Amino acid sequence: FYFELGLDVTILNRSEGRLEFFKAIGGYITHTWETMPIQAYDLIVNTTSAGLEDENYPAPLELLAPLMEQCRFAADAIYGKVTPFLQLASDKGKTYKDGGDMLIGQGVLANSLFIDGAYTNDTIEPIMRETVTF
Repeated sequence: FYFELGLDVTILNRSEGRLEFFKAIGGYITHTWETMPIQAYDLIVNTTSAGLEDENYPAPLELLAPLMEQCRFAADAIYGKVTPFLQLASDKGKTYKDGGDMLIGQGVLANSLFIDGAYTNDTIEPIMRETVTF
């Protein structure tokens, strides 16, 4: 868990009920849209499908915009396009990244799990990067 490394991880969700899982695990700070404090964060990550096939933000813009102003970096799990979330990060002058590297990382991990390490991660990652187009 991240808290064991001395990191604070905040999970934001629109509904309290969906936060119960993270509360049960412990070690996470949880907030709904109504309780989320506007404060500085190192990284804001969108793990929702907002922006995948629409122009939606993962949270209300009235909440997201001031949070984005105070963060250092932004990342989106969606890859291959600039989502409204990433466009907001760009507009606020933040360093941002789409989910392409997450996809590659999942492929590298799948390689080690499914083919019993026939290729090392250092060997397979460049091959995956070469063959995947975003």
